[in-house]
Amino acid sequence: MLNHREPHFCLTAETIATAYPHLATRIDIGDSWEKTAAGGNPGYVGGELGLAAYTFELGTAFFQSCSAFENTILPTNMPALLYAAKAARAPYMTPSGPEALDATVTPTGTRYGLVAQASAVIDDTRYSNRNGAEPVHSVVTAEYTIDVPPWDAMAAAHPMAADGSFDTPVEVVTAMLNVTGLNAGRHTLYVRGQDAAGNWGVVSAVFITVSEPAPWDFVVYLPMAMRE
Repeated sequence: MLNHREPHFCLTAETIATAYPHLATRIDIGDSWEKTAAGGNPGYVGGELGLAAYTFELGTAFFQSCSAFENTILPTNMPALLYAAKAARAPYMTPSGPEALDATVTPTGTRYGLVAQASAVIDDTRYSNRNGAEPVHSVVTAEYTIDVPPWDAMAAAHPMAADGSFDTPVEVVTAMLNVTGLNAGRHTLYVRGQDAAGNWGVVSAVFITVSEPAPWDFVVYLPMAMRE
């Protein structure tokens, strides 16, 4: 059982927390170095069950207004909540890797047989230094998969190119997508990056819609009738 007092847990707990740069008000991870309430649920889950657990405490006071929540608290913390959901599958590993941001496909809708362009930003610098420093590495590769997440054994990964070469902690990556072979309808494009330490970061995803080919996309040749 992984106990929250073991060095490995403390190290990864700090990595998880620093991956939410100045977003959540406070974070309770297990019963580790930063906590909102001693002996709470995260402490029990982490210490007794060996599972990653953390609690977000949002807002600045009790019983804040709905307008404060909708206009300030939720928008400010939504990126951290989404990141936590992305990292939940491998919470001790993916927070050490670069984050895939601003994934886009242009155009978002395309016809069967045509080409679209995917782009994203792979960033290995998105850590807070308020509770300790995290190492920053150069991004060394990026890839995308369609409809199957990259950690699935059935996923077909395709490389994405950087602007020149992979040599900085922040890279803009692109790829041309040939949608031939995709059924008509909405598909999910997953993007992720890896740093020089071998860490794969959390994915970002974007939809691409493939429509049926238009009737005039096909040329039909009819036999010529010959008459003497």
